[in-house]
Amino acid sequence: MRTEKRELLLEKATELFLKNGYEGTSMRDIAKAVGIQAPGIYHYFKSKKAILTEIDEQSWQLFQREVLKYVEKVSDPEEKIKMYVQRMLSFAFLLGTRLNILDSSISRKHAKFRKSKDREVFNVIRDTLITLSEKKDLPPHIDPTLGAFSLYNLVASTHKWYNPKGRLDPDTLADQITRLFLYGYYGR
Repeated sequence: MRTEKRELLLEKATELFLKNGYEGTSMRDIAKAVGIQAPGIYHYFKSKKAILTEIDEQSWQLFQREVLKYVEKVSDPEEKIKMYVQRMLSFAFLLGTRLNILDSSISRKHAKFRKSKDREVFNVIRDTLITLSEKKDLPPHIDPTLGAFSLYNLVASTHKWYNPKGRLDPDTLADQITRLFLYGYYGR
């Protein structure tokens, strides 16, 4: 029962953060949405920041399960890039607008946690690009660090503009992003 109530609090907090913004949502608003008295929320979370932190940590755990676990199993660097794009887009669509809360509401202190996790993903991409360059004997026309930042940001921000009901279905989108990136990286 306690776990179910905690999850419901997270779900309602997410909805309210999206609707009213993090700063525009009070602990009283969250408690009311769940149907408990405001002091009751403190049995589950010590603060609103703790709720946001939990939303972020759950998102990171999901990212590890849905993206990194699959990417790390692939040995061919080009296939690894394709897998990253495909899985990352699926992850972004799975979380949907929750990513917007995390993008705009993370405190400076918690941003260090996010930065270390982002760095972990960045290192996987950069190391894959270095391996790809060596395997394909590519001339050093694009720095792998620049390539990794570019691919990471391109894919990570897709949820902000992509419309699943638009011209491109998710598989076509993943394919075109992958080709756009690899053709540019290869210098073709």
